[in-house]
Amino acid sequence: MSQLEDEISDVLNKAMRGLGKTPSEVSREMVMDEAVLQQVLDGAYDKVALGKLARVLNLDAEALLALPTYKPEVTSVAGVKRLIMPFRSWSVNAWLLERNGVSLLFDTGWNPMDILSELNGIQPAAVFITHAHEDHIGGVKALQEKGIKIISEKEALEVGEFEFGEIKVQVMDLSGHCVPTASYWVTGFEKPLWVVGDAIFAGSMGGCKSPENFKMAVESLRKGFECLDAASLILPGHGPMTSVSLEKTSNPFHEYFS
Repeated sequence: MSQLEDEISDVLNKAMRGLGKTPSEVSREMVMDEAVLQQVLDGAYDKVALGKLARVLNLDAEALLALPTYKPEVTSVAGVKRLIMPFRSWSVNAWLLERNGVSLLFDTGWNPMDILSELNGIQPAAVFITHAHEDHIGGVKALQEKGIKIISEKEALEVGEFEFGEIKVQVMDLSGHCVPTASYWVTGFEKPLWVVGDAIFAGSMGGCKSPENFKMAVESLRKGFECLDAASLILPGHGPMTSVSLEKTSNPFHEYFS
């Protein structure tokens, strides 16, 4: 099972930044020495401190404490392939969906040679972009040069729906981590699929540069979680596949969006 994108310290720092809280402010609310808080923010596993932090940051304490061992158990679906490619010292996902001879690609990774190698001659009917961060659009030009249609996040949000044979793609706005962000609810497979870019990960969500963006992110996620089937599989831009039902209980941020 692949690693999660975020560790506990990442979740805590994203929540603090999203709420516009400084370590000094949080330590006062927790009635805890700031040096102890900083150790936890740097990765120390202190159950008592993490429980207090969860309450102050409106995170689910049980999910937060369980994050180091969280492995989303989802059954793979025929025709759904995760393409894991290098991005500096990390990795990034693209998703290749194939049904009855029709292929669709979601995002392109960072290095054009990587996505060309992963596709290995497959010519997708279209490439859908979730958001314009460099690790998700690095292969756009190379794919365009091969005559493959690229559908940007802006175009997708304007059009709203697409159909390719038995595959139907409904576009949902998940702006917040990046503005704009298009997510894609895809039907025509054994289970519905939600391609979300960096809006949400297994056990975390995308970092936001300001409280305003964080509020936008959680509001857009709430709308998605309210309207999508719990069995829908979540295909994130980093980390393993998960599901709507799992993230409603196992994501420390779930109090914000479920």
